[in-house]
Amino acid sequence: DGTDLNVRKTQANQILRTLLRFTLPNGSGKITKVAVWLKSKTDLSDNSSMNIYPMIQTEWTEAGATWNKYDGTNNWATAGMGAGTDYTDTTIKGFTPNAAGEWTEIDILGGDSTNPLTLNWGSIVDVMIRGHETSVNWDTGKIFYSKENDAANRPYLEITYEPYSAFLLNFL
Repeated sequence: DGTDLNVRKTQANQILRTLLRFTLPNGSGKITKVAVWLKSKTDLSDNSSMNIYPMIQTEWTEAGATWNKYDGTNNWATAGMGAGTDYTDTTIKGFTPNAAGEWTEIDILGGDSTNPLTLNWGSIVDVMIRGHETSVNWDTGKIFYSKENDAANRPYLEITYEPYSAFLLNFL
């Protein structure tokens, strides 16, 4: 439904992935870390082995993205989003989500990100979260709260930066 971000394999053996888009605010200083925070809504039988990837196809729309279409009209290069064509096959970070009602931090720059993104103030961040899709069991994965939820549960970005000093600004 509209208040869920699903990263799971359903009882009907459907694979659900989640797309996220954030725009970093304008600012100054050197960005040293960016983390996506998601709050777990529901525990399923297997909560392990999720990865976050940068998107190649960034023209997707929230209202139009489906398994086959990225904007309601145009097809993904591969149905379900193809590695290397619709999203990079390089994992930004692998992670295990926390239990229902808890927050999970996913570093996409700095921190313990494996292959951090290059981000600047004002950058648009397009990422996809993919779960453990090879499990023989159904209803595996995690359900997270979405931005349509109340403010206390919606996803957010945490940005850590080093401010420029007045002395340094004179030389930049």
